[in-house]
Amino acid sequence: MILTKDDRIRRFPPARDAAFDSRARIFCLPNAHLTTAEMRARFLTNLNRIVQRARKEGPYMYAIDTGGLRLLWPRD
Repeated sequence: MILTKDDRIRRFPPARDAAFDSRARIFCLPNAHLTTAEMRARFLTNLNRIVQRARKEGPYMYAIDTGGLRLLWPRD
């Protein structure tokens, strides 16, 4: 499981392909302008959701939004 504050990996083909090939389970903050306190709050508020989703095999990437998790890729 990867926790990151950079969602640009999904737009950079070599990184996206490497994540896909390694079956990565990625959870990211889609807003690069959050304060440290805001980042911590999003991760902690969504911790149970993150752990539950991380039990499923990857590859996938979820955004950690204020209202919960949002699937970024793969899209149906």
